[in-house]
Amino acid sequence: MSTLALFNDKTEPMCLCGWLRVTTGTLCITIAEVLILCHSLIFTFTNYTAGADKYAHFNPVFSPVVKFEYLLPFLIIQIAWLATGLLQLIGIKAPLPYMIVPHLIVLLVGIVGGAAIFGAALYNIEKLNTEINWQLTLALSICIAVVSIEVYFIWVKWLCFRHLIRKKQTVAAEQMYLAAAVKLQPPNWDSRVSSAVSYSRRSTMPITDAVRIKDQSAIIAPP
Repeated sequence: MSTLALFNDKTEPMCLCGWLRVTTGTLCITIAEVLILCHSLIFTFTNYTAGADKYAHFNPVFSPVVKFEYLLPFLIIQIAWLATGLLQLIGIKAPLPYMIVPHLIVLLVGIVGGAAIFGAALYNIEKLNTEINWQLTLALSICIAVVSIEVYFIWVKWLCFRHLIRKKQTVAAEQMYLAAAVKLQPPNWDSRVSSAVSYSRRSTMPITDAVRIKDQSAIIAPP
């Protein structure tokens, strides 16, 4: 199946308020996620490798809430998210639908892990009687918004996976039908068809010089 036929399918579901088809929408979503994850991955990696003391020193607002121990599982989820996101891009362009499945699994694990870290952060706020300033409120609000949007993105990617599976099944069924039709044809069918076609293209009225002279005389002679 060509990539042009894949993206020009009129039966493909729409997403993002009807702006894009699911394959194009999934590509745009995944590219945006990869770009954001690269920046977030650098932030998490540098804070984790710096150590607990530097993490607490450079992040005095977040370190009591999001503790240093949470950075390692968060880092693992980010790496897996980025790797499977790149794999998903290849799966859409190939198209190989089952290359999207690891990314969907990682997203579900990431949603559960993010919810657990968010719950632990709220527990630490209540336990430590931490003052909720605007920075902490903004960070928690962004986390809630990201999780909510990502749930919708998972649904879009699931629709893309189902659409690609259906397209693959349709192409496979057409190939099986054509193979069965070829097997049912009589022997030497292709050669007979080609010879018949070539024969039908030949002229069945050879024009000789005598015929040409006769036609010309008929045109010149008066009525």
